[in-house]
Amino acid sequence: MLVGNDMETRKELTPWLAGVYVAAEHRRQGIGSALVARVVKCAQGLGVARLYLYTPSAEVMYSRLGWSPMERVNYRGSDVLIMQRNL
Repeated sequence: MLVGNDMETRKELTPWLAGVYVAAEHRRQGIGSALVARVVKCAQGLGVARLYLYTPSAEVMYSRLGWSPMERVNYRGSDVLIMQRNL
């Protein structure tokens, strides 16, 4: 999803890539990468200059897709990494 805000504590950051999930038995087949690419393409079409996301565990995948680490925080009881990608 492309959402205006996905983190209550960082409302100044917008928009966000959110809700990317691939069931365990379907991972490592390029599905997550395709989902991310589709949202990035839509965001570019809307003139978005920068996207944000947070992840507790998929830093490696997002880094491969051009996302950069921004800040590690505890959000809703979990340690997550906020990442950004310039479009």
